[in-house]
Amino acid sequence: MSKITFFILLATLFGIQTNYWNLGLSITDKSKRVIKKDIQINDIVAESTHVLNKNTTIYTLDKSYIIEPQKHENVMFEKSEAVSAEYFNDIKDLITNNQYFEAAKKIVEIDRENIEKIFNDYNDYYYNSCIIYYNLGNMEEAKYYIENISGRENNPELILLEALILRDTNSQKFKYLLENLIKNFPDDDYADYAAGLLKDNQ
Repeated sequence: MSKITFFILLATLFGIQTNYWNLGLSITDKSKRVIKKDIQINDIVAESTHVLNKNTTIYTLDKSYIIEPQKHENVMFEKSEAVSAEYFNDIKDLITNNQYFEAAKKIVEIDRENIEKIFNDYNDYYYNSCIIYYNLGNMEEAKYYIENISGRENNPELILLEALILRDTNSQKFKYLLENLIKNFPDDDYADYAAGLLKDNQ
């Protein structure tokens, strides 16, 4: 887990209030906002189909459309050709370039038996998944993935990341994690970030 990646993550999430010039990081209480629009969908019928062979085409039969219906080739065969080991090689590059949505599309397609072929280990998979969902504003999924990382209580970076995930939903644990980070890792750079966050959230 790269400190550089985590610095980039923190720097993009906060405006300028508390500056850490030597680390290239600024933290304030202004968190990133994700704008969402919920759409109520009624009377939409999802009709199942049986794929018979490679030449089978699928048409939508229902009259209630969100987008104009189009003819599609058999998606089962398209996916089996597209999703190869090489297809997942750029997930970390996408994260580094802040292309979290594209990275998320690939993360959800990974079969569990292939995780260790794509990532260093399961902890690496959980960490990168957590970073993706955190930056997409899905704190519930981010929390799920960080809680699956073994030994995270001994890693200052992960303690800080977990605190950030819980910032808006569990202020008591947010404060507890930051205070313990400062207490147990006083000489670590992340202790400085924790102190800044505690100050900004008083």
